[in-house]
Parts: sequence; structure tokens; C-alpha cells
Amino acid sequence: MSMSKKQSYILIFVVIIIIGVIFVLVKSFTIRPVNLDGMVATKGVSAISNAELAQNYQNALAAIIPRYRALLVSDDAANTATVRAELLALTVPASYRDAHARLVLLLDSLADGVPVETVSVSFVELARANAWLVNLMPDVQ
Repeated sequence: MSMSKKQSYILIFVVIIIIGVIFVLVKSFTIRPVNLDGMVATKGVSAISNAELAQNYQNALAAIIPRYRALLVSDDAANTATVRAELLALTVPASYRDAHARLVLLLDSLADGVPVETVSVSFVELARANAWLVNLMPDVQ
């Protein structure tokens, strides 16, 4: 039983497609190494020190804080979503994750209708509990 040329080409095409699919599946399910902090390890990317990461985070947060604090006065729903998105876009050092999460959750509370006064009190308590956050806003003592 001999195959025609057309059947041979179809068979070769199907084999190539199967090999391609297998390659894609293997690449997408490859186990990637994970660092101790839970982040996926990257190869070829220069490591950034924790101090530099913390400084970068504080600088970025310092630019967001004035708008954040304005929300605690105005309760502007449209800006709440924008500020929240900016906070979530930051790379957060491990030592700041708890406070950062609380900053985001306070905005969520504001969006959920918790009174501005209650959220403001919680924000001041959070700032006072974190010296680095007070350094970004010296007027909060």
C-alpha cells in the first residue's frame, strides 16, 4: 500500500504541527525557579539591593501620597480607582508589604462606603506605626 505524494505532505505537515504543539506545551509548563521571597527568579537581570528597592518604593510612594491624602478629604471615587491602580503598580519590598497592603485596603474601604473620617483615622494610625511612612509626611505626628 503506497501513499500518494499528497498524503505524504499532509502527514509531514501534521507531524510538524504536533511537534510544535508539544514544544509550546513543554515551554509553558516548565518549572521556573523561585526565590525565597516567593518571586520568580530571573536570569541575566542585575540584582537590586533591598536598600535600593526600599528607596525606589519610598520615592514612588512619595509621589502618590499627596493624591492619596486628598482622597481622605474629598472621597472622589474616580480618583480612588486611579490612586489604587498606581499603588498596585509599585514594586514593594518585602518589609513594606504589610503596610502597603493596608494602604490599598484603606482605599478599598473608602470605595466601599466606609466614612472618610474612619478611614482617615486608620490611615494616621498606619502612618504612625511605620516611621518610614511618617518620613514621607512629616505633618502626620
